[in-house]
Amino acid sequence: ARDGTQRLERIVASMGEAASLESMLADSELETVDLVALVRACIDGYRDVFAPQRFELDSTVDSAPCPVVPEAIAQALDKLVSNAVDFARAGTTIVLSVRVRERVGLSLYTIAVRNQGPPLPAAMRESLFDSMVSLREHRAGAGTHLGLGLYLVRLVSEFHGGEAFAHDVADGVEAGFTLSARSATA
Repeated sequence: ARDGTQRLERIVASMGEAASLESMLADSELETVDLVALVRACIDGYRDVFAPQRFELDSTVDSAPCPVVPEAIAQALDKLVSNAVDFARAGTTIVLSVRVRERVGLSLYTIAVRNQGPPLPAAMRESLFDSMVSLREHRAGAGTHLGLGLYLVRLVSEFHGGEAFAHDVADGVEAGFTLSARSATA
């Protein structure tokens, strides 16, 4: 009974977090923020929080000004990094990247987190960003995990005119989200 009560408390708290994020996004004004500087600042925090885990920034640009809700971008990045830390092989570096592509009056931004570790289970690839989906339940000793983190990433990316993604890369996984400047400012 106690375990059931604790699980229900975690579900309510997590659902509250999702509702709070949706409310914050609806009530927020966009700010033009340098995404490279934002990701770099987050990395500095992750080095403290997840020590001794190593983090690295890989960016195709020195600066990436984009109209966003900065707190939401940081929250989405927190969820991606937390997953990467949980699944990364010991002693490996987690790489955060910022990429920009220009298309006829539209800037497309990609923020991604790459870790070395197990590949994504094929059966779950299409549902990773749905609410209440978790890979942790498939790992021994992982305990109960509600699977709302990647759903929150999806909410943030869709609000900013983008989409969330995850795919296997050489020796690991890359997960992230895209943003569209024109869609975000419309």
